[in-house]
Amino acid sequence: MDENYDFNNNVPSSQDLFEMRISSADTLRNSSSLQMDSTIECDDDQFQEYWQTFQYQAEFAYRISRIPHMNECHEVLATRSFYTVASGHIDANIYKIFFIGKSNTSLCLAQMTVNPAQRSISIILKTNTKNMIRKFTNNIPFHQLFGSMRHQHS
Repeated sequence: MDENYDFNNNVPSSQDLFEMRISSADTLRNSSSLQMDSTIECDDDQFQEYWQTFQYQAEFAYRISRIPHMNECHEVLATRSFYTVASGHIDANIYKIFFIGKSNTSLCLAQMTVNPAQRSISIILKTNTKNMIRKFTNNIPFHQLFGSMRHQHS
């Protein structure tokens, strides 16, 4: 199933696969054997080093029905064992959250940009293990945070 991922950054193809998986994430999550490490911590220098060296990446952009406060994102991500490395407002309308998750020796890095004015999010995920993007994606509580999601076409 992981062989369906586009690691060459074909954004429309990646988004289609991401939407298909995120819409059935509850079913997949229940059958997933991914055990997250709740003790993960990372400073911003280590995160940046990982970000520049991890080669497996997926990018997504979505229209969303719900805009959570940044603090709510931190809290909900923590309940899924994702550690927020940094976050902040870019301007009055946009905020970014950088977070990391770990399962065994696999790490997942994420940059999530939330634009409340446009009711949209963009997400970049990177991992050090090729077949882990789907498993990490299934553990990120996108629908809990953002409600319904649909492709944002450029």
